[in-house]
Amino acid sequence: MPEFVFAAAALGIAGFSKGLVGLGLPPIAMGLLVLAMSPVEAAAIMVIPALLTNIWQAVAGPELSSLLKRFWPTLLATGAATLVLAGVMSAHADIAITILGALLVVYGAYSLRGSVVHLSRKTEIWLGPLSGAVTGIVTALTGVSSMPSVPFLQSLGLRRDAFIQSMGLSFSVSAFALIGALGLSGDFEGVSPVSIVAATLGAFAGMAAGTRLRRAMDETMFRKVILWGLIVLGAYLVLR
Repeated sequence: MPEFVFAAAALGIAGFSKGLVGLGLPPIAMGLLVLAMSPVEAAAIMVIPALLTNIWQAVAGPELSSLLKRFWPTLLATGAATLVLAGVMSAHADIAITILGALLVVYGAYSLRGSVVHLSRKTEIWLGPLSGAVTGIVTALTGVSSMPSVPFLQSLGLRRDAFIQSMGLSFSVSAFALIGALGLSGDFEGVSPVSIVAATLGAFAGMAAGTRLRRAMDETMFRKVILWGLIVLGAYLVLR
């Protein structure tokens, strides 16, 4: 199968998840793409679609200004940690694949639990930047920015729309920083622009389909299917 076709299909599946539940594009895309290419090449193909879809998610809601004021220390820590660790992914590709697999298992299992820890605003002040820094480290290593940013945001008791928009903000910063990290490391060299364009189109098509389905069908069941898929895929990456 040509690389651009595989990239479009992988990002289409990942975009469908994002449209359905508001997250999942980087872990699903990376988990699928590394089955056929290195983590660095997978991240270079994934990051542009991730950035564009996350920006759309971040600006679509009504609380952009208040969320930026609340979470700017966390977002700053995420971006800085990602940039500082530029090049780590390419230097430790095998380790990155294993970490990515373990991350997918943890992420899927945590999300399936359903129960969420609730943090106070006092705890949020110091834990937010720490969560952001760890998210940046994970992003630099694996290209995935869902951990621990999503559990942290879930623990704050945000309303659904604010939660989805805050995830878009966090993922956008991670994607911006990852583009900078990959650019500084020269990791975009040799990546086919056709694959990136195909992946972007696939992501938006999948996101549109997922959004339509979310409005018509039971979201909970599809979310469980997606999370179990992440667990199985992550276990495969660890075992290989």
